[in-house]
Amino acid sequence: MGKYINERKIFLAVSVFVILLLSFSLYLVNPRFFGVTGHSINNNIVHVQEIPVIFEVIDKKIIGLNVDTDSLKLGTVMKGNFVKRKVTIVNPFLFIINVFIRFSEDIEEFVNISSNDFVLGGNENKTLVVMLNPSNNTPNGNYSGVMEVIMNRK
Repeated sequence: MGKYINERKIFLAVSVFVILLLSFSLYLVNPRFFGVTGHSINNNIVHVQEIPVIFEVIDKKIIGLNVDTDSLKLGTVMKGNFVKRKVTIVNPFLFIINVFIRFSEDIEEFVNISSNDFVLGGNENKTLVVMLNPSNNTPNGNYSGVMEVIMNRK
């Protein structure tokens, strides 16, 4: 009976090791599978800011404007038209950073930014233009997603 218990412990330990090894291999190949965002394991991320993006698409002629500062509210836009907003990205650090900006999958087809990959020096800032441009085929409705700003130490 003692031999059976020892064999079972060895089998269990080997199984756990194999599962951990496979999980780590999967993480190296696709970190987003585990909910990790960023460029790679050694990407020196110093700050990640997620900014909610909210807008409405309609087919009537109306102007919608929102100037709140808690999110990027693009207001109401008619299909086939566009809305532009300026955003300023600030490097609060004393060192140089790479900035990478991306939009969540649920809004990335509608929203563009003038530059999504750039370098900022210490305490430097850059003003960018975010443009919402829904096509004529876009269904009416309220849309929301996230603009993610990732800062990597250079």
